[in-house]
Amino acid sequence: MLDLVLANRRGLPIVLSVVYVEVARRAGIPLAGVGLLDHFVVGHFGSDPPVLLDPFDGGGAIVARGEVRPWTAHEIAMRMLNNLVGTYQRRGDVASAIRAASMRLALPAEATQRLILEAELRAMQAGLN
Repeated sequence: MLDLVLANRRGLPIVLSVVYVEVARRAGIPLAGVGLLDHFVVGHFGSDPPVLLDPFDGGGAIVARGEVRPWTAHEIAMRMLNNLVGTYQRRGDVASAIRAASMRLALPAEATQRLILEAELRAMQAGLN
């Protein structure tokens, strides 16, 4: 739904952060996605502490609290899919939740995490029948 985020100029913090990072990359500015406990922002890791920016709040700088690190593309994709699964489940859209949960299995994951993801998918599929 990246096209909708760009067209509407609105979206979830994680999607806006991905857009922010990509635009910065094309401009030669090294930014990276950063997952916080309950939010997703971007960070510039060329200073100590890193400078964090919140695209959802107009791009304002925020102070890095605690240990933060750049997230990999796989971690960002997994968090996006986890968010989608939860959103679809809350809406009662089981078919879309199953589709998003299936997509998570295409991403690299540790063996224990993969077992959890597979079990969640099976539970959703069983609930559909």
